[in-house]
Formats: sequence, structure tokens, C-alpha cells
Amino acid sequence: MRVAGKLSALCGIEYAAQAMAVHGGLSATIPGKPGAGYLASLRDVGCFQNHLDGAAGDLVVEAERLMGDEARVIYRFTLWVGETEILNGRATVVLDAGAA
Repeated sequence: MRVAGKLSALCGIEYAAQAMAVHGGLSATIPGKPGAGYLASLRDVGCFQNHLDGAAGDLVVEAERLMGDEARVIYRFTLWVGETEILNGRATVVLDAGAA
């Protein structure tokens, strides 16, 4: 995902999507393998740094489920390095129940 040796802070959206997928898998109430999810939309994205490279400290990804049903889920996400907020926003994930 690097361009000219730099990792754009917007690549943090992929990290947030992975956190959402992990949360969905761990909190699934349906027995068996969870279905696939597709990132359908992003809203209110704020990006406060240009790159993820060179940030001093651990990258922390927070993903909070705001609402959802069997067909879709909405999450709020935030990425931090130390006390510095890098990226935040909301994501809608469409679930494919048939992919289980």
C-alpha cells in the first residue's frame, strides 16, 4: 500500500476494516463461520496526518459497533499513535449471509 516509500494515513481505513471484521467474527451469534462483509460506505472521515510512517509509538485501532442487523452494520473507527489522533470516521459494512 506504499507509494514512493510512504504509507498514506488513509490506509488506516483498511486497518479499521480489519478491526471491524475481527469484532464481527468474535461477536457473531450465528454458529459456524461468519459470512463475508463488504465495506459499502465511509462517512465523516477525518484524516489528521499525511502518513502512518515514522509515527512514534504503537498504532491503536478502535472500532465501535454503533448499530446493525443481519444485513448491515455501522461502525465508528479511530486510529491513534500515542496521544495523536490520525484518522476517524464511520463505516457501513454490508453483510453477505450466504457466504458462510
